[in-house]
Amino acid sequence: MFSYERKWQEMLSSAPTTRAKAHQQQQLLNELTSEISKKDSSPETGKNESESAESSDLINKRIPIAAKERQANLIEIIRELCKNAVVREYFIDLMRQRDINGHSPFETAIYQRAYSADQLMWQTAIDVKDWSHDVVDILMPSV
Repeated sequence: MFSYERKWQEMLSSAPTTRAKAHQQQQLLNELTSEISKKDSSPETGKNESESAESSDLINKRIPIAAKERQANLIEIIRELCKNAVVREYFIDLMRQRDINGHSPFETAIYQRAYSADQLMWQTAIDVKDWSHDVVDILMPSV
């Protein structure tokens, strides 16, 4: 049990900054998965096979290394955030925020050529605008 906790803490304490680090964390995750599957297969645990299969599916997700894979995951995250009712409530305020370069999130996505993210933000702006706001004013607020 102690080695499991140590490995888990080690994995959580550092973010993957390089391909080698991501690969190392993937190996740690695989070790943890094998330990969990050994523990779940022991007769003393009372888990159902379906619950065990679901939890191992969640644990077996690998860390995305390829740029396209990370991009697809980020687009999916933005899509889920734009659907969220709490985020929608504050969407106009969030779009007015500026980064260190003075760009709004919409402008940053254009600058980074993240056109799918821009499209999601545009559609969300159309959905949340009320009679007093224009879509362009929401996404590209004046300084």
